[in-house]
Amino acid sequence: QIPVLEFEDNEESGKLIHLTQSVAIIEFIDEVFSGDEYGNIFPADKLSRAFARELAEIVNSGIQPLQNLSLLDKVAADSNGTISKVKFVHDAIENSLEALESHIEKVHRNKTSLGPFACGGFDPTIADFYIIPQLYNARKHGVE
Repeated sequence: QIPVLEFEDNEESGKLIHLTQSVAIIEFIDEVFSGDEYGNIFPADKLSRAFARELAEIVNSGIQPLQNLSLLDKVAADSNGTISKVKFVHDAIENSLEALESHIEKVHRNKTSLGPFACGGFDPTIADFYIIPQLYNARKHGVE
């Protein structure tokens, strides 16, 4: 499984741990390293925290799965090659990011001050950790 976080668990006599899946890894890192020294990836207020989770889940369940190689191979095979994997992933990323951007704009419409991060704040949130790899994939597949 990718991604994987490998570390020695000091609470378990240095046992080597392999933690997979983005949600588990990100939330584990937040629980271990959150606080004044490192900050938090979940906003303090409940509504902003829910919005950050909402954006992360849009990516996690609605955008990223459309880029899985096994899905792309199946689409190409089932269409007898009439659907290009390259075009399918390009269109999926483009349409999904447009929908994500529209959703972010709708939520921020009435805010007077916005920071540079996805949830409109001045600190990154879980949403940013999910969105950034999708922007890398967008560039890789020629999506503007």
